[in-house]
Amino acid sequence: MPSITLQFLGVSCAKITTEQGVKILIDPYIEGNPNCPVGIDEVLDSDIILVTHGATDHFGNTLDILKRNQATVICDPAVGIYLREQGIPPDRVRGKCWGDTVHLHGLKVKVVYTAHISIMMTPNKMFAGIPVGFILETEAGIRLYNPGDTSLFGDMKLFGKLYQPHIGLIPVSYPPGDPEAIHLSPYEAAIATDWLNLSQVIPVHYISGVRNPEVFQHYIAQTGLKCSVLLLTPGEERLLEFETSELIPSDEYLNIIDPNQQY
Repeated sequence: MPSITLQFLGVSCAKITTEQGVKILIDPYIEGNPNCPVGIDEVLDSDIILVTHGATDHFGNTLDILKRNQATVICDPAVGIYLREQGIPPDRVRGKCWGDTVHLHGLKVKVVYTAHISIMMTPNKMFAGIPVGFILETEAGIRLYNPGDTSLFGDMKLFGKLYQPHIGLIPVSYPPGDPEAIHLSPYEAAIATDWLNLSQVIPVHYISGVRNPEVFQHYIAQTGLKCSVLLLTPGEERLLEFETSELIPSDEYLNIIDPNQQY
C-alpha cells in the first residue's frame, strides 16, 4: 500500500519520508522553535527543503542546514536571492514563482499561489517578494499540499479540482497577540479543507497549549467532511497510507481533456 511517513516538528515544520527514502523538510524552524524536539543534526539527512517564505518561523535554519548538507532548496525568488548571496551554490537554490514545477529525486513539486508576503531583513538590506505554496507529489502519486502562511482565497477550490491533493498541512492559528494577521482562523481552515477536498489534514502553525487545533477539528466534524484530522504532537511520526485506487498520477489526469467539464 503506497505511503509516506510524516513527522511534525512544531509550528509549521514537518519532515516527509517517501517510500523510496527521499526526505523532504518543510519550513525548517528548528532552533528557536519552542516546540521542536530535535536539533539541526537530526535533519541534515534531508534531500529537499521547501521554504514557503522568509519569516523566521518558516525560513528558520534553512541557511545553516544548507551549509552542512547537500540538499536542494525550493523557495520563493526573494529567499532564493538571499541564499545565493550567502554563498549557497546556485544549482542548489530553486527560487520559483507560482506555476513552476520542479522535478527532483523522482518527486514532483508544483509551486502555487498563497495569500501572504515574504520578507527577510538583514542589517543592510531587505528581501521582499511573493510567498509560495507547494503541492508535493511522491513517486506513487500521493499529493501533499502545504500553503505556508495564508489567508483564505478562492483558488483553493481550483487546487482541489485540478491538483487533487490527498493530505494538507493547514495553518489554524494567528501569531501570538496578532489576531488580525494574514492567516487562517480555525473556521477558515475548515473551509479551506472543504474546498481542497482533502482526505487527511494536519493542523499546523500554532504553539502548544492553544486550542485552535481542537477548534478546527470541531468545525471539520460539524461540516460532515469525510476527512481525517490528525492532531500530532511535536516529534510524532505518522505513517499515512493510501489505496492504489486513490492515486492517479497528476501527469495522467492533467493530460485528459473532458469537453463536457468546466475548468
